[in-house]
Amino acid sequence: MNKKTIVSISLLLFGFLMIANLFTKFYFTFYEITAITFLFYGISSIFYGFKIGNRGVIFLASITFLSGVFLLILENARLINTRGIYLTGSLFILGSSLLMLFIYDSKIKQFLWISVALIVFSIASIFLIDINFIKSAIEFTDRIMSAIYPYFLIALGLFLLTGSFTRE
Repeated sequence: MNKKTIVSISLLLFGFLMIANLFTKFYFTFYEITAITFLFYGISSIFYGFKIGNRGVIFLASITFLSGVFLLILENARLINTRGIYLTGSLFILGSSLLMLFIYDSKIKQFLWISVALIVFSIASIFLIDINFIKSAIEFTDRIMSAIYPYFLIALGLFLLTGSFTRE
């Protein structure tokens, strides 16, 4: 499967899910449809990235896939306290994407160390939110990230569609 096929199928999936909302008893929110599309696009692009051997594709596809998981969690989970979720989620997504790069090329140990540090820091940030100084810093960061996150996803989608980071 090539890049154009993955994008085409992702757009078809998005369109079919939008139309299915009109004619079925099942109702997906726009965020759920976007998340499902991100999941499909991300996992397909990860396999494609491994096939062609391109780290940029693997990294961005991992971010896209995990952003889809993040959107599904935000939309479907009944979270009582959402403080710090954007910071924690972003650190975890970045750390996991770097871990995928280590899985692709295990000779580069920096990917492993940085990914483990980011994942540990994301998990630790859950427990450190109640300390006043850290609490105010995380709330500030969370407000900024909640405003920027949708634009980041749009920019990532456009970046992936233009394919400016790959050579085919």
